[in-house]
This record gives sequence, structure tokens and C-alpha cells, in this order.
Amino acid sequence: MDARVPDAVIARVEVGRIAVGQVSLGDIVVGRLRLDNARVNVRSGQALLRDLVVTVRLEITLDWFINLLLFDDSGTEELDVVTIPFALGDWEVPGLRDINLDIAALTGNNVRTSADPIGNLQVNGLAADNVRATDIVLPTAGFALAGLGLTSVSVTDVGVPAARVGGATVGQVSGAPLTLPNLRLRGLTLPSAAAGDIRTGPLDLPVRRRERIPLGGFSLGFVGVDVFARPGAGTRASQMLLTGVQASASAGLVELQNVTVPFGLHNLTLADVGIHTIDIPTITVTQP
Repeated sequence: MDARVPDAVIARVEVGRIAVGQVSLGDIVVGRLRLDNARVNVRSGQALLRDLVVTVRLEITLDWFINLLLFDDSGTEELDVVTIPFALGDWEVPGLRDINLDIAALTGNNVRTSADPIGNLQVNGLAADNVRATDIVLPTAGFALAGLGLTSVSVTDVGVPAARVGGATVGQVSGAPLTLPNLRLRGLTLPSAAAGDIRTGPLDLPVRRRERIPLGGFSLGFVGVDVFARPGAGTRASQMLLTGVQASASAGLVELQNVTVPFGLHNLTLADVGIHTIDIPTITVTQP
């Protein structure tokens, strides 16, 4: 025989402990990320430019003119370019030791990231209220009463005060990705953390040319010459080295919109499951 329960209301279910072997999170997609009133502080014990070379460049030009009755002309001629390199070795940059960045607002779209699996998660004292179950068959394999033959039995208004399950295990739980339309974090503070040494590749700042400087000249009225020099300087370093770097950050508001998180639960263990006040309107027992 089968005992069929069309509808059951469980007032309260208590689980003493849930142990989750692993929670696997898929790729996290954030539709829109906004940071308000962010402040970033970077401190370095020492900032060095390795093998710094400063190159001084001097362009010598000549302006001339000829003004005759039957001929008139003028022009500029480049006479020479003088390049003088100065090797300064390792040069310390004191201005990079303490950098403060104040960002009023920072917005990013379609931010993607990933998270490592969470292992050995423990949840204690879990309770669920007003649990409803429908279309229950007890037991699924049927049962028999020795020496008693019944075609069908209907019982109404059954109340079961309590039930208890010693333990249960679940191999895997999966579902649709979690969608969070809006998530706000206020007063976020990231404490100072050491980042070790930071090394960059070669740094090359191109030559910056200045305005021309007159060096002298002469004029005879109908013919004249003026000599000019245009200075410039460029720098090159084989590497920039920051040692003893520490960074900290804070944000007044972090707003995440349209967050999608795929998830999976593996190796769940439930212990000390208590079910209180089970109300069953009707139980029907039929001979299959």
C-alpha cells in the first residue's frame, strides 16, 4: 500500500549543523561598478631610477635675409645638432615615496572576475519557518499490514508534534546563477598591505624642445644673419625600482549593479535535523 499526503505544513525546521565540503563559484560578472570618494595611498621605502641617462640636445640654426633692389629672399638653415649625454647612474626620486590619490567617482562596466572555491564551510543553528510540502508518497516503495486487508483508508486532520532526523548527506546542489540587482558597500577600508618590491621595464622620456634662444648676429641693412640655439633634454632609465611598497585604500561607497554569480555546493552534511509541529490535512492509504 501507499500512503499519500497531498499537502503538509511544517511550522518549523531546525538544523543543528550544516557542513559544506566545497562551494564552487563560477565567473562573476558585474554589470556596473561604481566607487565614490575613493582614496588610495602608496608608500615606498625608496624609489630608484636605475642607469639614468640625461641627454642634452642643442640645435643650432641660422636665419638670413637679403634685400636688394632686384632680389629679395630669406630663410632658415640648420647648422648643427649637438647631443651631450650625462650618465647619472642610480638616481633616487624622493617624490615617489608617498603618493595620495583622491578619486571622486570611478565607474566601470562589464567587470569580470573569478573567486577561488570555498572549502569546509560550517553553518550552525539554521532554522526555516512555514515549510510546505505537496504530493508526498509515504513510503515510496509501499508497505503492508500482516493479517489485515484494507482497500483504502482516509485520515483527516493529522497532527504530528515533532520528528527528528539524525543526519543526511547531499552530494551536490546546483541551480541557476544568483543575480543581485544592486549591492552597496559603505565605508570600505582596505588596511595597509606590503607589496614587496616593484620593478618596471625601461623608461624613456622623449626629448622636449624649448623655444629658440638668440646667440647673436649682424645686419648691413640689405643683408643680415641671426644665429639661434634650441635646447632640449630627454631622459632614459633601464629600470624603475620601488622597494618596501605599502598600499592602503578606502572608499565611501562601492556600488555593484547586475551581479551574476554561478555557484555549486558539493558534499553537504546535515546533522541534528529537528522538525516541529507537522500539520497534515489528509492522509489517504490505497491498495495499489
